[in-house]
Amino acid sequence: MPKAPSDDAALRAYLAVAAAGGDEVAASRAAAEAVAADPWRVVEEAGALARAKIRRAPKDGALSRALRLRAPHLSGVKVSQGQPIPTLDPERRKALGAWDTPRSMARRLVGLLAGQDGGLHGPSLDPACGAGALLLAQAERGGGGPLIGEDVHAAALAVAQVALPQAQLRQRDGLAEPSAIDEEPPAILLINPPFVRAEAQDKATRAALVRRLPWLIGRWDLSIPFLILALSRVRRGGLAAMVLPSPALAQPYGLPLRQRLLAEHGLITLTDFEGFTGAGASVALGLARAHAPHDGPCWAEGPKATALLGLHGAPIHPKIRAGDPELAARARRSGQVLGDLFEIDTGVVAHGPGGGKAALLSDEPGQGRVPYVDAQDLKVGRVRYLWYAPERMHRAKRPALFLGPKLLIQRITPPGQVLVSLDEGDTFAGHTLNVLRPRAGACLDGVTALEALGRVQRLLRHPLTPGLLRLERGPRLDLYPHDLAAIPLPPGWLRASDDGDLGAAYGLSPAEVARLVSFGSP
Repeated sequence: MPKAPSDDAALRAYLAVAAAGGDEVAASRAAAEAVAADPWRVVEEAGALARAKIRRAPKDGALSRALRLRAPHLSGVKVSQGQPIPTLDPERRKALGAWDTPRSMARRLVGLLAGQDGGLHGPSLDPACGAGALLLAQAERGGGGPLIGEDVHAAALAVAQVALPQAQLRQRDGLAEPSAIDEEPPAILLINPPFVRAEAQDKATRAALVRRLPWLIGRWDLSIPFLILALSRVRRGGLAAMVLPSPALAQPYGLPLRQRLLAEHGLITLTDFEGFTGAGASVALGLARAHAPHDGPCWAEGPKATALLGLHGAPIHPKIRAGDPELAARARRSGQVLGDLFEIDTGVVAHGPGGGKAALLSDEPGQGRVPYVDAQDLKVGRVRYLWYAPERMHRAKRPALFLGPKLLIQRITPPGQVLVSLDEGDTFAGHTLNVLRPRAGACLDGVTALEALGRVQRLLRHPLTPGLLRLERGPRLDLYPHDLAAIPLPPGWLRASDDGDLGAAYGLSPAEVARLVSFGSP
């Protein structure tokens, strides 16, 4: 019986090839071959090494399997100063969005296919396969058809080929033009898309994607176009098992993806959210029938796709149950919203090409300075003074927005709350706040502007309001002016002399109010 490889066999093999002048691809392949008897060790240990970069050791030490160079007397593989060693490369990982799928998650994802893939014949495709975790989980399950993997990272592909010698692997960008694809459409899509935030994306690549895909909106992360383009490759009636980042299912920039999942494909399973180490976002696991919309629940006890599409942000969240969208619709039947009567905008962005915000702010009043607060100022009860210099600001906003009574509403709010303050003076607000003030000539039900603002403040502070917002838009915390403008205003609410029963004003029972409130709870 052959001897099992040692715990550090992959690392030692990598170091040997690197010392002989081999590059990262050759060293990663050698690491994979050293533990080839156990495909999951290949994926996990050699896969982690494939994400590293070869550099010279700055000193003698002991290299741990986590690629930490520690003191020589500690446990680990001994290396010498100047020796080529694998080192963590967080910048490249961040740029690629390369967060390899853990073994347990990979198995649970392909497990969603059970009972749904009867009669499906054809290849399984992972267009961001990395070291091959999803393909290996599918091979374990016995999917039947060919396994096809694609990735931009050559070292990761070299590892995947050792773990899955039977797979067809190729170096390809999942965002490549569809005309470059010449293949049988996959019957099954397995995908953990690259999650790359806007600020980490190459500007030229981002601009090219916007020109090619004009439906991209806002500060989208790379998972949005990647998932949509991957779904377009699957045959009609095929299955897509997806790792879905929570921002894509809630943030405004993910709306194109959500609309397609709900209107063009049949979303049939969605798990609860869970953490994903390193990626900075929680994820859900989802299963969809490609190009085959259906009229049933989108997940267990969930609503139909048409009901979710009827909500403002078409949110996809496992907390939403059948009947919940109707509660939002009933609250809206009054027909009037805050935006009908009140002007709502974000505050000034007091920094830009002319200099940073600090150069415009002072703790003391003076000529040309106006009272100023941002969200942090409100939190600590502080007023500063802003040199109002539009030519030095990114978004100066018109001064009239800030004059007289108004509400200042924090954009980033904790669960269960909308943080709002009444300002009766001429305080200017920063961009971390929304400003709400009566529209010129608006009919306020016979009450003064100050009285109307007080009633709106009570409306926003009621726990039903953040629940309604998060049901309709998903569990995100960044309130934009259009979110506030769409909040329904119950009939007669501005005239009421006390807090009133907001649920009754919306025509909801106590149980329905409690259900809506639960969406805003932590």
